[in-house]
Amino acid sequence: MSAPNEANCGQCGRTSPVVSSQPTWSAGSDRVSRWFLDVECADCGRQYGWLGDC
Repeated sequence: MSAPNEANCGQCGRTSPVVSSQPTWSAGSDRVSRWFLDVECADCGRQYGWLGDC
């Protein structure tokens, strides 16, 4: 699973570019379970939050 380069803003839902992402690995495997994203929303500014592995 590769890092997303855009995600929805946690405040308004607008698709916004991802500034940086930090993976969280599943225990005992090399699979990324989720990403902690730093998103730059044009309306809301910087947003931080988790993106689940759906």
